[in-house]
This record gives sequence, C-alpha cells and structure tokens, in this order.
Amino acid sequence: MANRKFYSLIAGIASTAALAGDASAQTIYNYIGSTLGSSPHGTPVGVAKITRPTGVRYHSGDVFFGDAGNEIVKKVSAGALYSVAGVGLYGFSGDGSDALLAEIHLGGTGGDIAFDAIGNLYFSDIYNNRVRMVDTGGIITTIAGGGATSPGDGGPATDASISRPMGLAFDASGNLYFAEENGHRIRKVNISTGNISTIAGDGTGASTGDGAAATAAQVEYPEGIAVNADGDIFFSEYSSNKIRKISAATGNISTYATGFDQPALLDFDQAGNLFVGSFNSSGRVLRVKTSGVVDTVAGNGTSTPSGDAGPATSAGLGRPMGVSVTPGGNLLISTNWNHRIRVVMAQTVAITGTGTVCAGSTTPLTASIPGAIWKSADAAIATVSSTGVVTGVAAGTTTITYVAGLLFGSTVVTVNAPTTPVISASGTTLSVPTGYASYQWTLGGTAIAGATSESYTATTSGTYAVEVTDGSGCSATSADYVLTTTAVGEADNTRALRVFPNPAENKQFSIELPETANGNINIVVTNMVGEKVYETIQSGKSTVAVKLNAPAGIYLVEVKTQTTQYRTKVTIQ
Repeated sequence: MANRKFYSLIAGIASTAALAGDASAQTIYNYIGSTLGSSPHGTPVGVAKITRPTGVRYHSGDVFFGDAGNEIVKKVSAGALYSVAGVGLYGFSGDGSDALLAEIHLGGTGGDIAFDAIGNLYFSDIYNNRVRMVDTGGIITTIAGGGATSPGDGGPATDASISRPMGLAFDASGNLYFAEENGHRIRKVNISTGNISTIAGDGTGASTGDGAAATAAQVEYPEGIAVNADGDIFFSEYSSNKIRKISAATGNISTYATGFDQPALLDFDQAGNLFVGSFNSSGRVLRVKTSGVVDTVAGNGTSTPSGDAGPATSAGLGRPMGVSVTPGGNLLISTNWNHRIRVVMAQTVAITGTGTVCAGSTTPLTASIPGAIWKSADAAIATVSSTGVVTGVAAGTTTITYVAGLLFGSTVVTVNAPTTPVISASGTTLSVPTGYASYQWTLGGTAIAGATSESYTATTSGTYAVEVTDGSGCSATSADYVLTTTAVGEADNTRALRVFPNPAENKQFSIELPETANGNINIVVTNMVGEKVYETIQSGKSTVAVKLNAPAGIYLVEVKTQTTQYRTKVTIQ
C-alpha cells in the first residue's frame, strides 16, 4: 500500500504554511496504527500496528516516534515502518553498538524525540533515566544520565543522576535542553563540552519564582519543552496545568499560558504558535497563538478514536501526548491510548471525479498529486483500486481517502443500487413491485419485446427474469423464475402423449404420438431454462424414437399437430 516517492514529498512544501486561524476548519486523518500490536521492519504504513506511541517528530521527510509499548523507537520512511533503536525488550544495554540491538525502556507513558543540526536522533530513555542518541551511522550512546551525582551541575552529563527525562529540544547553538520530570528541573547539556547544568528548578515540586531568575525558581513536574526562534525556552508543567517561559534575553521565568489539562509535549510551528499535547485520557491538543490566545486544534474531549476525514476538533483522541509540526504546517499527534498517530492537515490533496456510482459499476477518481495510496473506509459499500477506480458494491456512502506522504485528501462516494426485485406469479402472470423507473422482462436471458412493465403474462414455459432500473440509472436483476405453463390454445394432456421409458435409458426414449394425422407433427424438447436441445418434424407415425445428447435432468417434451399441442416431461439420468 505504500508509495515510497510520496512519503518524502512533504519536505518540499513551503515552510510558510500553517494551520489556518479557524482550527475547526482543519481535517484530521489517521497516519499510522489501529489496534495495539507490533509490526515487523518494512511493514507498509497502511497496515502497520503500533502500541502506546509517545513522542513524535517529523524530520527530513520521515516521521519518528517512540513505539513505547514495544520498547522501540521507530520511523515511517518511504511509506513503510522501520525500527531505529531498540530490540523490543525493555532493559538497558547496547551503548557504543548498533542501536537496533540495544535494550531501551520507554515504559509506555512518556518520552520525546529530537534531532540536532546534523541529523543525530535523541530520545528520552525515560525508565532508564537517560537521554540517549542514535547517530547518523546507527550507533547508540548515552548523552545524559546514568551517573551517581545529583544534580551533577558543571560536570559531564553522563556522570549526572537524572530522574525521568521527558521533553527534548535544541537551541540554535546546538545545545540540548530536557525536562527532568521527577527531578523538577529544566536541564541543559552543552553539546560542545558535554557538561550539564540546571537552568530552572531546585528539585522541589512547586511552581514558583515568576518574574525573577529561572535558576532561583521552582518547577513542578515539567514535561514538554520547546525553544522558539528567539531562543526563549518554553516548558509545560503537568500538575500546575500551565506553560512557563524562560527568556533568552534576561534569564527570567514567567507563566506564558494557563488553563491546560495535564499538558504534555510541545512544538512550535513556523509562525511561532506553540502546540501543546495532553496526558489526559480524553485530552485535546491546544495551540497558544503568538497573540497569547489559546484555542483547540484537535480533539472533542472523548478518548475513543473517531473523526477521520472530518473536522479535527470533532475527533476523539485518547491521550494525545506527542505533537510535531511539519515545515508544511501539518500537525502530527501521537494518541498514546489509541495506538495511533493522527495528522491534522494544513494542506490537502484535491480529489476530482464523479461522487456517485452504481453497484457493480466503476467510476474513476483523480488526485492533484498522482501516484500515492487510495483507501476506502467501508469496502462493503465500495472498493477503490491503486489507481483510484471506485467499484460500487452495495447501496450506501463511504469515504474514499488519498494519502500522499503527509498530504491527505478525501471525498464521499455514494453507491446507488435499486432493491433487487422478487418475482411472484399468479397463474401465468408474473409481477414485481412497482416504483422502479423501468422494467425489462427476459426469457432464457433474451429480452422479450414490449415486456416493459411491472407485470408480464407468459405464453410459454421457460426461465424468466426481470431487470429494473432506478431514477439514477442503476439496475438490478431478479433471480430466475422457472415457469411451467400451458400456452394459450394448447391442451396439457399427458395421458394422450406417452413417453417411455421414463426415466429414459441411455438417454433414449420413445414418444407415442396422440394421432397419426396426415399433416406434419413437430416435436421439440427443451431444458428447464427454455433452451432447445432436440427438434424433429414427423409425419404419418404413431411412435418416434428420440436420443438426446444432453446432460442429466428434467426436460419438456412438446408435440404440435395441426390442431392441438401436447406437453409432458421426461427425465434423463
């Protein structure tokens, strides 16, 4: 289902794009995941399963996240899911070696991902109380934590003892900042020296000190962290439900925004708006605009996953803790309890084509960006091919989505299908319900001229059906109805017409004719669907021998004289 070309297409989108001011106008889609599970290296993103995703980060066309329930850092690249770090067992091992063979411990509930300027990946190995790095060559090392000194300020970061590192961020100089949740501190690692320092908090869980130096303040369970273009540092406090800011110019701390519900990880868009995830099981993703106004960009306050291809603010999100804004302005959200990563679109793919189709028929859809992935929300209503051809299956509506990297599009397709008519009979008169736009009766698969109403009076035996159409031009055909009838003017006199032996022997039987008139006698044998299998014209005979080259079954024998028609049945074994 994946298309490698278009899963990196988002990298080329103009970096000035952002979510529109009216957040309710944005559309949300599912990017990866469904029910909890684990998918192997290389699984197409459309069918891949993940468990308890935590931090999420877009980088150079790929999407990285902590698959915390599986104890692996993963990425979506070229339309498929790949492991980046972790062997899938919780523990600690592997420093200095291949990251794919290392043991990590994300713990299912937290941790962030960040990248430095040269593409090294950093993640919070939260239950190992470390920040670890996977370099561009795939080797894993510890950057901070694992030591015995607390807080360890002024010394090597790897000598420090830290407690539950959460949010990660870099400044323009390449220095690493992280929120030490249980240590109640904001920490900085000077990448040039490798030394660690505390820039806010003293280890006491309280939210104090606004208006003065951050180093003298107390912070309370810091979670997410982000650095803006001016170098100001922003972090969320889980317990106090606020966002605080450390000014790069003065070093002072202040409260930046309040009114959150268990705020989690953070990210800025290109315009300087701050996006805030939530640890709440039924949380929302909020945005702090540069004006200071806080609004909801995703989530309706329920935890059951819902709302794909609809307004982001109407979607159900189960613990939307991780957020990442792409250069194109699309917002990635990791929903920890739903085992999914969702995406709120700033830009969408335009889909054109007919929005209605008959059941059993097809209609093509086209997208403004070609060659990516088509999906139907309900294949019982309509299916869609890899080239966008929709096939109607049953009456109803379904949403057809199109995924090109982090660009999405959708359209609603309606499938029309009239109710299949059921033939009823009263004597030789066949009928179906009224209300259809048109009718066409058939005998043995051939249209009967003029038989175009809801009823038809049969004049001969055979297999009948009727095709009906509705107002949209869609058709349905009844099941076959086998009618055995006596035509107008004929006598059904089985005593006068004798067939023997019956059942026939070796497909041979004789017909004892009812009279030996001077005129011709026409003998016709048909199967039960009205197909002629034998015909002969005899004259002046009282008995005719017949051999059928036909399969076993029941056959109708009709004999026509100049004045009368006779009928009976014969069984071929």
